Amino acid sequence: MKKQEHISIEDARRIGESLYVDWKKVDLKQFHHGLIGKRKQYTLSPGLGPAYQRLIQTGKVVLAHMQKIPDYFKRLEDLRSEIERTRNSSY
Repeated sequence: MKKQEHISIEDARRIGESLYVDWKKVDLKQFHHGLIGKRKQYTLSPGLGPAYQRLIQTGKVVLAHMQKIPDYFKRLEDLRSEIERTRNSSY
């Protein structure tokens, strides 16, 4: 498997701009965080085409989550941390 490339804040901004994201309504840091997390899921999907198209598709998925819950990725991270703490304390 290839080494994953880092997605910078500027990369996230460019991806969002190509999707016509209104940065007054979407938090760039949350979008960036979502891209990093979701990209891991899409790197193994060969049917999505070239790298750019995979990133655009990932950006669309991230936006869909954020439209429903603006701080979706923060909540997800908090939930995962809580699960890990619970798991560790039960052993």
